[in-house]
Amino acid sequence: MAMLQRTFGKRAETLDENQLQLFAEEIRRIRGEIGDDNSEDLPDETSAKKRAKRKPKRESLPADLPRVTIEHDLPEDEKPCPCCGEERVVIARDSSEQLEIKPVEFYVVRHERLVYACPSCRNQVQRAEKPHQAIERSIAGPSVLSHLVTSKFEYHLPLYRIEKMMKRAGISLPRSTQAGLLRKTAELVEPLIDLMWKRVRGSPVIQTDDTTMPTLEKGRGRTRTGRLWPYIGRHGVPWDRDGCYVVVEYTNSREAEHVERHLKGWTGRLLQGDCFAPYCALGKGGLVTHAACWAHARRKFHEARTTDIDRSTRAMAFIKSLNGVERAMRDQDGDLSADEVRQRRSRESRPIVEAFMKWVDTEYDCGRVLPKSPMGEAMAYVRNHRAALAAYLDDGRLAIDNNLAEQMIRPMAVGRKNFLFAGSEHGGRTMATLMSLVCSARLHDLNVEAYIADVITRISRLKTSDLPDLLPDRWKELRAAKTER
Repeated sequence: MAMLQRTFGKRAETLDENQLQLFAEEIRRIRGEIGDDNSEDLPDETSAKKRAKRKPKRESLPADLPRVTIEHDLPEDEKPCPCCGEERVVIARDSSEQLEIKPVEFYVVRHERLVYACPSCRNQVQRAEKPHQAIERSIAGPSVLSHLVTSKFEYHLPLYRIEKMMKRAGISLPRSTQAGLLRKTAELVEPLIDLMWKRVRGSPVIQTDDTTMPTLEKGRGRTRTGRLWPYIGRHGVPWDRDGCYVVVEYTNSREAEHVERHLKGWTGRLLQGDCFAPYCALGKGGLVTHAACWAHARRKFHEARTTDIDRSTRAMAFIKSLNGVERAMRDQDGDLSADEVRQRRSRESRPIVEAFMKWVDTEYDCGRVLPKSPMGEAMAYVRNHRAALAAYLDDGRLAIDNNLAEQMIRPMAVGRKNFLFAGSEHGGRTMATLMSLVCSARLHDLNVEAYIADVITRISRLKTSDLPDLLPDRWKELRAAKTER
């Protein structure tokens, strides 16, 4: 039944408000003890019974889109007034708008280099220089390369599907050629990814996770389980994206040595991730603070709801209250410093965490929960990792969960379902490099295709000292300043 639910059922881990109402009073009591009157994230009886249905509102079309005006006029025989016969005049225009789209339009840039020679002298021939190309002697320009990268790693299209789409437009670009172009593009942008890695390793907080990527084994006709690891470097409070970059690494296994190699040279002390053994080991060493993810803990209680709905709902009510504190800080007017976030968590969240842990210990130690049951395993997870789960209370730069890293992983999982596997370990590394670029651009809310096209166009011509201008946040800032002029 659980497998059927995972395959065909709802994936959202929502909490029924009617169930939450059963434990709302207890959460309010805890908040009252700490002097927190903010209970807007908890439902009252009325809201639990009936939620007002929001009427969808159509957004207006962007003003910067080009407009094609089609004027609809009365026939000439209907323009005279039916009463007196005088010609009627226009007094208003009744306008409505529809969105239209043009199919992708390919064009060819033809480079002609003029060759000069002296009519009188021999051997005095000079040819005009050709601008430097992103990939020399390649049929694809920067916009096509960017389109390939975006189609595969932003929209998760397999190469055979891109090949079909281009063939309909009369362009022959076999998937083998596409794979070669993607590999060369990854090599081209490698200096920018190295710079991102340097910035990530220089950040005080790193969030990470991993997901599988099946990889073909050469000569064996089958796949082995490779891994993609996103590493996100952060500096400020959890919702601050300034100086935040994503670097994805590919490995052929999930050994601890890969984590140690990836984090070699890291100068920070705050590591946020799931409770994977190498992360926990770094935390136990004392040099790094390992912060666990409350979303992982909540997921285990959510999975236990089919066998123990009361305790599951009660646990999720506690965690919902913790998330309410974070949401209130994020939505608050004015920027909060990391220290202010820490102080507010100590005042509002710590008593809830302590009450939750006390409840878990009581239920587990009194034998009311079977250790091998889903609820017993959820409680054991919390008990085993209580220090890592509470670590976020002591530093305002840590997040309550690792959802940011999971958001970077989700597109990788969607892509895995579409293109199934990486063609080789080298292909896996190419995928990781290009996904670093795509994920970092998405993190800063950029037009991914436009950003990557500009990077491909300029990166080989830039001096090393100017390379930071291509970092996504800096690129966004420069583009905005240019638009304002």
